[in-house]
Amino acid sequence: GEYIDLYSKKSGIINPLQIRYIPNDDDSVIDYPLPKHLGFLESFFKSAFDNISEKELVMLLTIIEALYNKKVLHSYQDIIIAGNNFKELKDRRVSLKELIDYPIICLGLGTETTDYSYRNMFSESGLEFSPSIETTSTGQILIYTIENLGIGFIHPKDAAKAIEDGEIFKVNIKEKQATRYIAMLSNIREKNTTKIFEQIINDHLSK
Repeated sequence: GEYIDLYSKKSGIINPLQIRYIPNDDDSVIDYPLPKHLGFLESFFKSAFDNISEKELVMLLTIIEALYNKKVLHSYQDIIIAGNNFKELKDRRVSLKELIDYPIICLGLGTETTDYSYRNMFSESGLEFSPSIETTSTGQILIYTIENLGIGFIHPKDAAKAIEDGEIFKVNIKEKQATRYIAMLSNIREKNTTKIFEQIINDHLSK
């Protein structure tokens, strides 16, 4: 297991909210510090509070995520998509309670989106979010959905062409869809670099 060395001091203090970047040994894997840190916080809170419920944990992590997301560059809502083998879901509003009975395709557990946005959305309806297929990219979500392996959660732009071509369709749900954010965590000592990077991101998002 993992442990935190407080040097055996009674007055040892740690700040669990401080995000620490730990390099990945595999250069082919892109590191995302915030999702990793939120995963750490989940384990931390479970250890610190023995009786914390799943609903309380999700609510706490959502509040903390909002704190980190103060510098929001872009916000959007994913859409739910399905292949033509699931036509019974088309042209009507579907509840999450009904949707939970279908195989769900989404990014793998451990990502910020899956662990908090989706879990929180289902938790508010008293449901447990349990995906059937976990992917490493949104491209895989689209492919698997087109192949009718399940229903997918995806960014609207990523699904636009497939919807236009009639390969898939958008599933409309009764409940409020979770909002996702693209936010920037920056080093206050690197203000000039931060401003340049922020402009690059905003230019890309506006296309």
